[in-house]
Amino acid sequence: MEIKPVKRGIGPAGKVLKDMLEEKERLFQQTGYYYGLKELRLAKEDPLRL
Repeated sequence: MEIKPVKRGIGPAGKVLKDMLEEKERLFQQTGYYYGLKELRLAKEDPLRL
């Protein structure tokens, strides 16, 4: 009996990066906050650094 490795993502509970990014964008659209920040000062001042 051969056990195949399970592909898991890099995030919590094995989430894949694509799912984590989609969740982040969805939450930002719903709340207007980005990880607790209302104003993204760096994005306004120098968007290429972000």
